[in-house]
Amino acid sequence: MATAANALPSYQHFTCQPLAGALGAEVQGIQLGGDLSDEQMAELNQALLDYKVLFFREQGMDDDAHAAFARRVGTPADADFIPSLDGYPMMTRQRYDENNRMGSDVSFHHDDSFHKYPTKMSILRSLEVPENGGDTIWVDMEKVFASLSQPLQEFLIGKTGEHSLLQGFGRMMAEESSGEALDKMMQRNPAHEHPLVIRHPETGKKALYVSELLTLKIKEINREESDLLLKYLCDLAYRPEFSCRFQWTPNTVAWWDNRNTVHRGIDDFYPHVRVMHRVAIADEQQPSLNPDHAMRREISHLDIVPCNSLDDESEDNPIDVNFLAELNTKREGVEFSPEAAMRVKSIPAGFRDAALGAVFEAADEKGVSLVDEALLDAVQASR
Repeated sequence: MATAANALPSYQHFTCQPLAGALGAEVQGIQLGGDLSDEQMAELNQALLDYKVLFFREQGMDDDAHAAFARRVGTPADADFIPSLDGYPMMTRQRYDENNRMGSDVSFHHDDSFHKYPTKMSILRSLEVPENGGDTIWVDMEKVFASLSQPLQEFLIGKTGEHSLLQGFGRMMAEESSGEALDKMMQRNPAHEHPLVIRHPETGKKALYVSELLTLKIKEINREESDLLLKYLCDLAYRPEFSCRFQWTPNTVAWWDNRNTVHRGIDDFYPHVRVMHRVAIADEQQPSLNPDHAMRREISHLDIVPCNSLDDESEDNPIDVNFLAELNTKREGVEFSPEAAMRVKSIPAGFRDAALGAVFEAADEKGVSLVDEALLDAVQASR
């Protein structure tokens, strides 16, 4: 470890090259898909605490190795809304192409903060990346908090943020779908409250726990004050002195701490393709300013921790002919049955493109031109 206040951490089993002054380091000399010892894992975990996000290039890792490494890190969470890989219910496939853009990923966010127990970490692996563009930015929310004046820090401590899909997806759903669909989404995914300032349970450092995408309101002040203060706090995340921007290459892995960072993808690679596989690690406790006394749950005995997910559609939905016609323009040579189109429409708009990507991929694999309910069932069964 470091021997002086300004010295960089050192490790026995690999080297770390910092990528920015704020956070982030590229790790060299280790293969995550290999048989890692307990000592190597302990050092990797320490490096993650030191740098908050780690990058590993030229990793010989397949889906089996990806899932196995995730289980060494913690207990994976299920794929929630995003389509998962067949046989890997914890692994999401993020394919962005001309029919499926990055959507919510272009706003800074903690993963899953609208849940009661947001995910602890994420492990993202690149399979296909554009030659240029498609970078990801991470922000150190501990440094953002530390940059605030002491009076503002003291004001924020003890305040509560409401985290909700309404913040990032409510207006979009209201414009593109029905009020009934919005109500259904919120019934399945109710808002949850978390402290505006939390303390990391391992390092003890304080961090802002707010994001542009998911923090709807500060509970203790009125809406106008809340909007102004949240805008100021979230705008700080755009300052380069708090961030690390990473350019992907194929077979690269990023592993980050979701408790003290926010991140966003850069959607600047149209019409090129970007394909990633991701596993999120569930957290045993809720975000808290006093982590020793935070609400906890026992998950170590589980293979996968369930998250909220879309319910099976059991009610009859009226046919929206305009939506059906629009859907049938998405992919040349592929048409949707009216019933399949209504099931697609019931998916929250922010997640619909990802679901369509999985549907088109399944249609290509099966060589079919009609997307019907049987194909949707097959895609859903593979999650």
